[in-house]
Amino acid sequence: MLEFLPDMVDIPDPFEFKQVITDLYRVYERDIKLYDLRYKGLRVFHDDRKVDSDYEEGFWHVIERGKDTRLLDLKRAKRLPWIRPLIETSDDPRLYKWVEAELDKNGQKQEVTLILYREENYIVVLKKRVAKWNYYLASAYYLTGYNRQKYFERYLKAEKKGPGC
Repeated sequence: MLEFLPDMVDIPDPFEFKQVITDLYRVYERDIKLYDLRYKGLRVFHDDRKVDSDYEEGFWHVIERGKDTRLLDLKRAKRLPWIRPLIETSDDPRLYKWVEAELDKNGQKQEVTLILYREENYIVVLKKRVAKWNYYLASAYYLTGYNRQKYFERYLKAEKKGPGC
């Protein structure tokens, strides 16, 4: 494991949902919400909308998985303390980092920066609209199954195109 990464969150088995969410949110507040998180000198924002919850959507996107029905993902949640150090030390040669272009839901071009810690199958996703001067933490998650290879292949494809990070 990378020496600059903090320990994962200890989630007991069995666990009490409300307590685990409270503990995870403390980490989220400390490292993302209240911290002046920056990538390449630019501020990294989070989704601060609250929808059917007292917690921000950005928080749920880094601890849950699923599209229609969101479920707590313990592998994702335990690694929550890794987000900030992976962003801040993304130039470490042991990490795989690349940029892809995509259109957002409004048809605006944006850059998607992916920071992959392949040894632990964990990825952080930042988005940046080309015309904006900040980043947005879109998600972070543990890769399983086919996704492990898929993301590494995306990295190799981006590397062939040349540096873009």
